Amino acid sequence: MNRPRPSRAVARAIVVLSIALSSVVVGCGGSHPLATGDPLTDMRDAALPVSTRERAVEQAWSEATGGQRDRTAVREALKRTVWQTGNPQGIRLAAIRCLLGRAGGDATPDERADTRNMLRLLLPKEPDRAVIALVCREAAEGGWAEAAPEIVRSWSRFTVEPPDNARVERETLVRLFPGQDPVRTVYNVFVAPIESDGMRKDLAERARSDAWELLGRLDPDGSRRAGFLAEPAVPNGGEPEILTVLRRVARDLKAVPVTGAQLDWARSLSDPSLKSNASWWSEAARAIAGLTHEQLQGWSLRHAEPARWAAAHRPEWLGASREQLLSELGSRLDGRKTWRRSAETGEGGAGIGETLAESRTGLCWGDALTILVIDEAMADPAVRAAFFEQAERDRRDTSTEYGGLLGPTVPGGFAAILYEPRPTQRAGDRRFIASDDMIRDADLSLAHYHFHVQSTRNAEYAGPGPGDMEFADRYGRSCIVLTSIADGILNADYYQPGGIRGVRIDLGEIRR
Repeated sequence: MNRPRPSRAVARAIVVLSIALSSVVVGCGGSHPLATGDPLTDMRDAALPVSTRERAVEQAWSEATGGQRDRTAVREALKRTVWQTGNPQGIRLAAIRCLLGRAGGDATPDERADTRNMLRLLLPKEPDRAVIALVCREAAEGGWAEAAPEIVRSWSRFTVEPPDNARVERETLVRLFPGQDPVRTVYNVFVAPIESDGMRKDLAERARSDAWELLGRLDPDGSRRAGFLAEPAVPNGGEPEILTVLRRVARDLKAVPVTGAQLDWARSLSDPSLKSNASWWSEAARAIAGLTHEQLQGWSLRHAEPARWAAAHRPEWLGASREQLLSELGSRLDGRKTWRRSAETGEGGAGIGETLAESRTGLCWGDALTILVIDEAMADPAVRAAFFEQAERDRRDTSTEYGGLLGPTVPGGFAAILYEPRPTQRAGDRRFIASDDMIRDADLSLAHYHFHVQSTRNAEYAGPGPGDMEFADRYGRSCIVLTSIADGILNADYYQPGGIRGVRIDLGEIRR
């Protein structure tokens, strides 16, 4: 019986398949077929199964340690595989194990040192939790104490899961520095991120900034850092300049910046080249020096300007108790027409209290003073006129929300200064992104503000959204959001740092 002969295409496919099946990997992964027989080619081929590429990684290293391939070239190929975060997790983990000499064929001391340095540099931006876990485990077992800045930088990147107290970075620091509280370890990285083996200055500054950002989560009220800053200073200029700034802020303004953005604010306030800041500092420090221990409970950097303004214009407020200030505020707010936000439901959405009665327990003395001073500013005719003019401009511009800075003027008045977002920071009609200019000029401001005026009747968005609350937390600022209720009517809501369900108080309507 005559059988049909296969077509040329089918015959060619059979030959290719036969060649592939005859290529066998003999190494730390056992005997497995490769696609081309060249492991360096196969490990880079995204069309191949991940398991095949993993075996190719191991085969390349096996051949390098066996003298069949150039060892340096293979190591460089493996390092590129690790750095390319788009590669599948298993392939990158296999490459790391080979580079560490954990997958057959030991690594030399120089190779281990090179790999150790590479993995340190990888950690700060590594997105894969499995890769982070492998590197951290190696750091802990190998005693890589010099990797503390990079481990802290990795930990500083927020994750919902796992929470901070269950992060592998925390466990690694505990193992590297036994008997030392991880909060202290992170603070030590902030103070001295440059190790004896050297670290580029820009990387050291990033480590310092990220360490402070992490401390904002580990020490949310700044009390631990206040204790550290109260410790004796290192004599003879042995401390970094930023530590001198923080000690001065804690001493004169009785505050500890919580986040990295607040740290930048404190640094700018202390800049001796900014003469307006220097005179403001003297006035604020004098006002704060007269406050009692009770008045300073919950004190933050954002409370300094209200205290300075009150000392000059409402000195009786500085002598009042928290209850007296809250009573004054309650009398002002009583009878005002208010609007409750209803745009969202769930966490951070509808149902969160917006009245003074609902927020009372969350307000410290400094908060009460701040809201009273802001209420004074909101009553200023110049401020109200500016708000309505800016709201009209915002409504016409559908590329972004508008916002700016609320601050004092001489003599004793207030101004609302608009900062239109830059073209690259316009993210749609329901989002406001503060420009760098606005953040830079905000040192002496009383509050940040922005608008919700997409339509004339926008009452369902009256009040801060979750993103607004996150902004207040990051920058440590008192904030106002102004919402269009009807033609010629805006509603003002105050909010402050404190998380997505933090304090927000409806200050009532403003009419043209």
